[in-house]
Amino acid sequence: MSATTRSAPIHLEGLRAPREATWRFHVLRAHDASEAGLVQRLARGQTVLGREPSAGDRLLAFRDPVMSRSHVSLRVTSGVDAVELRDLGSRNGTFAGGRRVNTVMVSHGAIIRAGGLVGVLESDDGGHLAHGEPTGDVPGRSALARRLRGQLALAAQSAEPVLIRGPTGSGKESA
Repeated sequence: MSATTRSAPIHLEGLRAPREATWRFHVLRAHDASEAGLVQRLARGQTVLGREPSAGDRLLAFRDPVMSRSHVSLRVTSGVDAVELRDLGSRNGTFAGGRRVNTVMVSHGAIIRAGGLVGVLESDDGGHLAHGEPTGDVPGRSALARRLRGQLALAAQSAEPVLIRGPTGSGKESA
C-alpha cells in the first residue's frame, strides 16, 4: 500500500448518529387574524401552502385572497440543515428575507412571505429559542404571546424604527 492510499484508522467510539432537526412554520401575520400564531410542524417531505393547495405530502390552506391556490412548497429533507422553499408559479411571488425567490434553501429564522401570509421558519437546532417558546421578556404560551414574539422577531430584522405602545408596567422596555 503506498503512502498516498493509506488512511488513518477510524475510531467509532463516541460517534453518535446525527439527530434530525424538527422544523416548524410559525405564522406571524395572516389575512385572517385567526390564523396568525399558528405553528405547524413540518415533517420530512413536502408541505404546500396556498388558498386551496392540491398537491404535496401535506397541505396547509389559508383564507387569503392574495395567495395562489398552491402558492409555495416547503420541503424537509433528512440530514439537511435547511429547508427547500419553492414558489409554485404564484402570481404575487414568494419572498424570503425580503427578496423574491423561485427556489432557495432557507434555514432557521428565515422570514417567508407568500401573498398576505408572513411566517418564520423555526428549527429546534436553531441555536436560540423558537418564537413559540416563552422567554423571560415575553412569557406565556397563548397564541397572543406567540404572535407577539414573532412580531418582535420580524421587527428586529428591519432597519425601520419601531414604536412599541402599551400601558405602564407592561414591559415595553424589555422588547
